[in-house]
Amino acid sequence: MYLKSLDLFGFKSFAEKTHLDFEPGMTAVVGPNGCGKSNVADAVRWVLGEQRPTMMRGQSMEDCIFNGTDSHKALNMAEVSLTIGDCRTEPNFEYDEVCLTRRVFRSGESQYFLNRQPCRLKDLQRLFMDTGVGTDAYSIIEQGKIDRVLSSRPQDRRAVFEEASGITRFKNDKKEALRKLERTEANLMRLADVIREVKRQIISLQRQAGKARRYQELRTKLRARDIHLSRLRRDRLARELEELHEKLKELDGALEAKHEEQRKLEEQSAGFREQLDRAEQQVAERNDAYLKARHDLERSLETVRVNRERISELRSLAEQQNRESDDAQNRLEEHRKALETAKGELGGAEETERSETGQLEAARGRQTEIDRRLESQRETLGELRNQSMECESEATRLRNHLQELEERDRRETMRRERLTAEKSEHERSLAAHRERREEMAQTLEHLRNEVGRAEAELEQARREAETRREQRSQIEAGRQEALTRCAAIDARLEMIQEAESGGEDYPAGCRALLHPPDGAEPPGEVLGPLADFVRTDPAVQHALEAALRPWLDALVVRDPESATAMIGWLRRGEHGSARLLCVDGPEAPPEPPGLPGRPLSECVTCEPHTLPLLRRLLRGIRLVDELPDRPRDLPAGAVAVTSDGRLVSGRGEAELWMPRDDQASPVARRHLRESLEREREEHRTAIAGHETSIRGLEEEESAGRERLKSLEHTLEESRRRLSVQEGEKQVIDREAEEVRRRHETVEAELEQLQSKSTPAEAERADLRERMRAREADREHLVERIRAASESLNEIEQERGRAMEETTERRIAHAQARQNVEQCRARVRQFEARIGELEELIRNRTEGSREYVDRTRKLESEVTAEEERQVQLRELIESGRREWETAREERERIAAEARRVEQAQRELGRKLEEIQEQRSKHDLQRAEKQMRLDNLIERVTSDWHITAEQMDEEPPPEWDTEETPNEEALESEVAEMRAKLDSMGPVNLVAIEEHRELEERYAFLQQQQQDLTSSKEQMMELIRKINKTSTEKFTETFHAVNANFQQTFKQLFGGGSAKLVLIDEEDVLESGIEIIARPPGKKLQSISLLSGGERTMTAVALLFALYLVKPSPFCLLDELDAALDDANIGRFVKVVKGFLETSQFIVITHNKQTIAASSTIYGVTMPQKGVSRIVSMKFADYEGE
Repeated sequence: MYLKSLDLFGFKSFAEKTHLDFEPGMTAVVGPNGCGKSNVADAVRWVLGEQRPTMMRGQSMEDCIFNGTDSHKALNMAEVSLTIGDCRTEPNFEYDEVCLTRRVFRSGESQYFLNRQPCRLKDLQRLFMDTGVGTDAYSIIEQGKIDRVLSSRPQDRRAVFEEASGITRFKNDKKEALRKLERTEANLMRLADVIREVKRQIISLQRQAGKARRYQELRTKLRARDIHLSRLRRDRLARELEELHEKLKELDGALEAKHEEQRKLEEQSAGFREQLDRAEQQVAERNDAYLKARHDLERSLETVRVNRERISELRSLAEQQNRESDDAQNRLEEHRKALETAKGELGGAEETERSETGQLEAARGRQTEIDRRLESQRETLGELRNQSMECESEATRLRNHLQELEERDRRETMRRERLTAEKSEHERSLAAHRERREEMAQTLEHLRNEVGRAEAELEQARREAETRREQRSQIEAGRQEALTRCAAIDARLEMIQEAESGGEDYPAGCRALLHPPDGAEPPGEVLGPLADFVRTDPAVQHALEAALRPWLDALVVRDPESATAMIGWLRRGEHGSARLLCVDGPEAPPEPPGLPGRPLSECVTCEPHTLPLLRRLLRGIRLVDELPDRPRDLPAGAVAVTSDGRLVSGRGEAELWMPRDDQASPVARRHLRESLEREREEHRTAIAGHETSIRGLEEEESAGRERLKSLEHTLEESRRRLSVQEGEKQVIDREAEEVRRRHETVEAELEQLQSKSTPAEAERADLRERMRAREADREHLVERIRAASESLNEIEQERGRAMEETTERRIAHAQARQNVEQCRARVRQFEARIGELEELIRNRTEGSREYVDRTRKLESEVTAEEERQVQLRELIESGRREWETAREERERIAAEARRVEQAQRELGRKLEEIQEQRSKHDLQRAEKQMRLDNLIERVTSDWHITAEQMDEEPPPEWDTEETPNEEALESEVAEMRAKLDSMGPVNLVAIEEHRELEERYAFLQQQQQDLTSSKEQMMELIRKINKTSTEKFTETFHAVNANFQQTFKQLFGGGSAKLVLIDEEDVLESGIEIIARPPGKKLQSISLLSGGERTMTAVALLFALYLVKPSPFCLLDELDAALDDANIGRFVKVVKGFLETSQFIVITHNKQTIAASSTIYGVTMPQKGVSRIVSMKFADYEGE
């Protein structure tokens, strides 16, 4: 099997479709840095199912998609296809050639294909298991992976060894089996809970099913009798309804005659009501006309009054308008005079403004001349200051140079002192390192002993934890058994309590006294069943039952009178038979002497108030071990009974009491209930003890886990400290060597400093002379700057005085201009006011004329209204007379209407009497119809039949030949209903549920057996996997270890190396430590090797694995980057040795590696961000 080809599209920098063909042998992929060489290795890893973005050098899988450049658009998909040829040599493959394809989209969707058919990632991973090919296998090696293999924890190095030993598939199968085993155990636990629950439900449903069967039998009888009784009631109600229907027909005829008479009276009443309405309308019309005339008169009077008031108001307004017009005319003359005065003031102000403007222009000219002189003086002063700064800068530069020379002398002096101090420090450090190495040796020995003790304590803690788990399992099993027994006892107690509450052991009369029917309270007080008052030892229980057998179902009452009353109540109600015992009664006579055995009453305990009754019942009854040989020797009133239930009497009677389990007496049932309660309490006590023990063990387990964790932490810490101490020892060795080399360097530098001299005094004197010359130049420039500054200050003072004068002229000019504006504003104000007064005079004159015209118009309206008032008074008097005449006619018609209404009321009373009789009969008919409907509805609802099916129901089967009457049948139905109600809630589906639960219980039992068998099979499979994996891994490890020692020597030209299992007892979980000693060095950990040595060690390990299980192909990404020329030669030589069994694809920059390849692929980037492939085969150029 070999890598045949690789196709890329949109993957990282391969934006275009790219195809690479690979031949068996060695292929080199070359190119400059950043051109995309490693993307070829990433593509192979990615198509094999890599899920970690960091391994692809990205943050997410979206980073694998080409993201675009300036000349290429970004793509939405990346696709890589890997073709592998000659696959039939591997047992996992069914095809000669396999093509793997992976796609990823920017939406996050990912697809896998196997030979162009969709598949799962899991299918690809299982396909390459144990072949050496995979994302974590040794078929793809890059520089980073070398560090991960060599620097990772020993437990993490197992992956490549497991892949080489071919147990990866077994390990995955074991993980899957362990997951299935966990699920199976969880299912078994759930199934056990379900089985217990189903079993409890079966026990509960057994009682419910029996009760449901009794309920169904009684309900069947009740159904037949209830339907028959309902038919009788229905027929009786139908006859009564027919009679009521005839009576209603007669009353309807009488009602019809009275309604005809009522209709005629209503016609007369309607005629009178029409006449009355017309009369009312005439009265209303006459009244409206009268009122309208009065209203018009009042309104006319009001109009005259208002018009006169308005005339008075208008005359006063006209006078006011005339006064305001005269006043405005006077003010107009005053404003015209003020306007002439303001115009004169405006002319004077304008002349003053022109004078101030000329003076302001002259002041501005003088200020401009002063500003020009000031600017010239400032420029001169600036030049002098620049020359001064240049002198000062030159002096500063010379001063700095002089300080640098002096600083250099100081540094050399300080360096000489520092080197001397370092030399002394190094000598002290060398002595300290020697002491430290001796202490390290002792500490390492102590830590090794400490690690051994911690390992022993950890093993002991693990054995103790296993012992506690076994103890807890045993206690849990005992607790579960006690819970099961307790549940069974609860079920039996529930059945006993149900039987006791139902009174199934007592006659019907006793049950009626204990649980009276509704509305039938018995006379007297029932103290309870006899069995509730009698207690005895279980050993004599059968003897007591045999002696009291006739009275076991009897009830205890207070006195004979109560017993007599209760017997009569039972007889009257036909409730059934009953046996009653009275507490109050005569004392029992003493027993005759000479009787065998001992009195049975001494073996029985009871309540104090029932002791006389018990003595009467047990008088003469003796408990004996064996029956007498001659029973006839017993007195006539004596009875001998044994503890096993045999009984003989002096009257010649003999009896054996041996009840079956289903015929337990009330006494036996009560004793059984007490015994079960005691046994249940014992089991509960045991359960509590088990739970206490379990909690104690849990606490111990928790403490043990903490101790185990602490011991593991201690062991890990001890190992870490040991490793740290070993590392520190190596560091100290290196530090000592470094101090020694540094000591030699310091001595050489001191000799060099002592031989050097510093002839710089002449240079420093020249620098000081030049500095003094520059400082003298600078002082001369300072004097000139001071003189220029004084001249500048004088010019600035003169400029200040000119600015003050200009400001004064500007203020005077502004004041004159403001005075002109104020005069102009006063002129405009007077002109506006004069116009307003002229407009006011015109408005007031026109308003006065308008008020005079309105006054004349209102006076004419008042005259017209006074003439109209005379006509309205005449119209009011005639309207009042007509209204009185219409009102008298209305009273006459109303009297006739009241007479007809009285006749109607009398007729209505008679109609109400007839209607009441009809309503009464109608109500009776509705009531009986409702009773009939309710009867039919109840029957159809209770028994789920239609009204027609009631007649089709067969008659019930009577207990006697004579059919009972309706009253007796009604009593029987009521009694049956009471019995059904007394049964309480009944689960009618209990029978079917019980059958289904029985079937489910059997099914669950079978499932439990199947799961148990499956668990055993998985345990056996895990044992086989562990055994096979251990054998294969051990064999592979030893082979790889031997090969590693050979390949290490071959690559390094000597030295030694080996692989060590950290825990040889647990081969399948043990970590692997790598120890290497290059030639000429001491044995040391690989973390202390150089980069090249680490690479050569990883290559040696890789080829050691290849010797055991070669990978079909191997991709090396710049693995030789850290190797020098000598090691490159060895590396290439070893690689060539594996070309017959494996195909190598090498990404490299090394010329020797490229020269050893048969095919070269060059990766270029002609356009920024887009990679392309250029290929070449050496075989094509060998002849040239």
